[in-house]
Amino acid sequence: MRDCIIRITLIGLLMLLAGGRMLQADEPGGPAPADEPSTPPEEAALAPIKDLIEALKGGDKDAAAGAMDALVARGEEAIRPLIDLRESGEDPGAERATQALARIGVVGGLYMRVELFRSEFEPHEKIGVHFVFRNYGKKPVTVFNPVSPRNPEFAYGLGWQLTLKTAAGKKVAYVDMNEKASPKAVGQGNLVTLRPGEMYGDIVYLETLFGLEKLAQGEYTIESAYATDKTMLEAVKKRSDLKAENLFVNSITPPAVHLKVALPDIEAVDKETEAKIRKLIEELGSERYRIRRNAETELDKLGKTALKYLKEAVDATKDPQIKYIAQQLIDKIEKPAEEMVTYLGIRMDQSFSGKGVLVMSVMNSSPAEKAGLRSRDAIVRINDGEIRGDLNTRASYLRKQIQSRREGDKVALTVQRDGKEVVVEVTLGKISKRALEQE
Repeated sequence: MRDCIIRITLIGLLMLLAGGRMLQADEPGGPAPADEPSTPPEEAALAPIKDLIEALKGGDKDAAAGAMDALVARGEEAIRPLIDLRESGEDPGAERATQALARIGVVGGLYMRVELFRSEFEPHEKIGVHFVFRNYGKKPVTVFNPVSPRNPEFAYGLGWQLTLKTAAGKKVAYVDMNEKASPKAVGQGNLVTLRPGEMYGDIVYLETLFGLEKLAQGEYTIESAYATDKTMLEAVKKRSDLKAENLFVNSITPPAVHLKVALPDIEAVDKETEAKIRKLIEELGSERYRIRRNAETELDKLGKTALKYLKEAVDATKDPQIKYIAQQLIDKIEKPAEEMVTYLGIRMDQSFSGKGVLVMSVMNSSPAEKAGLRSRDAIVRINDGEIRGDLNTRASYLRKQIQSRREGDKVALTVQRDGKEVVVEVTLGKISKRALEQE
């Protein structure tokens, strides 16, 4: 009897406590209801990776889905544990690990991503994307170089397809970098073989890819895919010095990247401004000199804002007068001013066949001289990126890595000097492109 009374009393107390919690939950400022999640969703990505891997292996599908989202959010640091789980063959964990790796940007053991130099850009600064490859697998992998070394600024390599979209999802431009080269020329310098654990990156300017007139004030998204051209692939496989099984052939879609453009000399064109530009272009064909001259002056003032529409007029109009004046305006608007670039200040030895890039001489008062770089130093790494490939590829890679940065940025150069490796920290400067020809 006594035990029964104690049980009833305990049950009553528990009910009173539960009722108190419910009342507090209804009151402003009271604790959250018991059925609300105690951990905010964004904090799930901060959970230990080993715990997320365990959840990925478990039978709870909802928990596994949440763990997969969190692992994808962790990006590159989750790749190795996911590869280990995939290779264990333990299902359903192995299958889920494969899905997570594909979402991060990994096929097989190869990780690929597209990233930006900056999220916001100052006036007149080049906007660029960085293509990154890293081999997390256990055997060498050969990939097509993102940019062909035959003409690093304008000739593209194989593999990448890029789509530029506005924040609203409208497609602005598309570039397919699968170069239609002669099969004999394929692979003559535009292949990169990554040993296990190695990383390679290359740079392309958006101005080169899409044309700067495609960009205006606003936010954009770059969607990318890496898909090998089959004809070129077969041509490469016939090379006697390349093991076909090492050639990366899978297609992959890395996560999209977002950028914000702030170029004061290129304004976003609203419908009213577009109508005004089109009317001025029509007036270029007027028989009255005053009207024609006023339209030319106004279009000149609009500058790059009118560039797209002037080019359309040159391509579409049948009026020779409009075509002639529009082309003159295009030439005037696109006439390049003296371009300033970020620089290191070295002359490279064009005959060097060793590892890295050999410094033949150092420019006076340059960032290189101030940092203590010397003639005969061999630069083998910039930050964590190894400089390798043929001579043209190495020189191009170093130059682009430097010019993608801002004046005042610091880079760590690993150099071989007197049989030893030393690290030299350089604070980069600016110089006119014309003066840089000697580098």
